Amino acid sequence: SQTPSRRAGHRPTRSHSDQASRRQSRQASPEPRTPTPTSYTSAAGSGHGCGTQTPMGVQQARRELEAAQATYGVDSREALHAATDLALMLEEERTSGEEAGLLLRRVLAGYEALHGREHQETLRAVNNLAVYLDNAGDREGALTLYRRAVVGRRRLLGASNPYTLDSLYNLASFLWFNDN
Repeated sequence: SQTPSRRAGHRPTRSHSDQASRRQSRQASPEPRTPTPTSYTSAAGSGHGCGTQTPMGVQQARRELEAAQATYGVDSREALHAATDLALMLEEERTSGEEAGLLLRRVLAGYEALHGREHQETLRAVNNLAVYLDNAGDREGALTLYRRAVVGRRRLLGASNPYTLDSLYNLASFLWFNDN
């Protein structure tokens, strides 16, 4: 399962304060822009809290990623879920945005290889990377991925599905805050 993405208050980044509720509503789908309870989608549905992660939490997420890679393979679904969780924690902590971006890109490429471009998990990864790119200031990359998430989720899940609506909200929010 996956989660919707953002509801904002103001540009250009989102707060992680609602991360726990977002992760509960999605399965493993940051502060200047305030997200709604459904911004990122956690891949594993681990229910990690938001904004209050400790270095031990990040260390545990790293261990879980290493274990998943060793047990199931680097490109396995389990490793991709663990990589998503680690990336979201890193971005929440704002300790290693660059590493978070690399992980989210790797996750998207992995899901595309495993499932294709329009699978639910792939579209969740698209959404998560779009949010990251938006927060990082890559407007062109974020816009492309927000649009892809909307189109793919609408086609796969239907126009009234909560994940589709969340992606649509993220796109609309992005356009609003960027005067488009």
